[in-house]
Amino acid sequence: MKKFIFINSMSRTGTSLLYQLLYGHPGIFHPPFRIQYACSKPVGFPAVGFDDSDMFCERLLSKTTTPFGASGSTEWSELKMVSLGEQCSDNLSKAKNLFSSYPEAGQGFMTSLRVLNDLLALSPDLDSYYCLQEDHAYVLGSKWIEGIDIKYLTTLRSPFDMLASKKNMLLFHLHGTASPTEYCMNQVALERELVRALFSWCVASYEFSKNKSFYPVLFEHLKGEHRSASLRLLMTHLGLDYHCAIESDSNQLEDGKLYNELLYTGSSLGKITGGKSSKTVGASKVSLSQQERDYICDLVDIEKLAPLLSSTPSFFNEEFDSFWKESFLSDIPALARWMEMYVSGQHVSVFEDYSSYNYGGSNAESAF
Repeated sequence: MKKFIFINSMSRTGTSLLYQLLYGHPGIFHPPFRIQYACSKPVGFPAVGFDDSDMFCERLLSKTTTPFGASGSTEWSELKMVSLGEQCSDNLSKAKNLFSSYPEAGQGFMTSLRVLNDLLALSPDLDSYYCLQEDHAYVLGSKWIEGIDIKYLTTLRSPFDMLASKKNMLLFHLHGTASPTEYCMNQVALERELVRALFSWCVASYEFSKNKSFYPVLFEHLKGEHRSASLRLLMTHLGLDYHCAIESDSNQLEDGKLYNELLYTGSSLGKITGGKSSKTVGASKVSLSQQERDYICDLVDIEKLAPLLSSTPSFFNEEFDSFWKESFLSDIPALARWMEMYVSGQHVSVFEDYSSYNYGGSNAESAF
């Protein structure tokens, strides 16, 4: 494995869509697992150092998940994610035997992939990109995987629509099906999720301004008339030939074969409304009430995003590296504080604060 693609973004921004599109390219290998670098402890492992070598395999298997018992027709809402450590009691001993058989094996990123590939009998083409994804790992900074030929792809989406998608998902956790506009997120939840959304934009812009390997991909481009242009620019960035298969996000999944969870995902709005609506671009007009939209506009001048959201892919890439310098930072104190901490390298502290602002299945009720 010589080179990597890492989809390194915030959730609800189109990471699954980008993964599904890239899945059709013959020059990209997609492993059927997810390593939770950011979303489980120890944070950053196995990309960052770990002191206890005896626990390396145990930690790795606990942080690596795959869909369990899924078929080709399984819906994303029905997926059961199980760690490799939980799936089979023999996995740990097999992983330890593999690990001990590698001469001078370290405890980092490359060794972890070698263990997982051998454990699952995967044979990635060494000439292909190896594609990985993890929500929220972007908060950990640009140095957490060093010395590796890696292209970071960061998906971005209208903060309005990100908040709408988060609201839909929270209501799904609470009610299964519901009419989104009959519920209002409280002001604290709206502000916290807005800060997280804008932070993802600022970090992506900041990193892109320093290193063009941190490549931004706009969700609205992938879902609209600019899909082909956006993907062609992306292939040029990756140094890959354009392949017509990546035009479609419809991938046929076979029964009895293991796949990455991202290949099963669908519209949160479609799920919560029982299929009555599956709008993604402009979802805020369907899912957010006028009261919620007004409050968001009181917090920050969202119109500053309009030129980028309505741009062509070429214009977006030309202008995006200066976005992080916008006055959003002075509009919301928490956002300014996070960016200052991020730029100064206090990534773990930022991640802890960032995570405390999150609303998910465990605290969904407190968002309303």
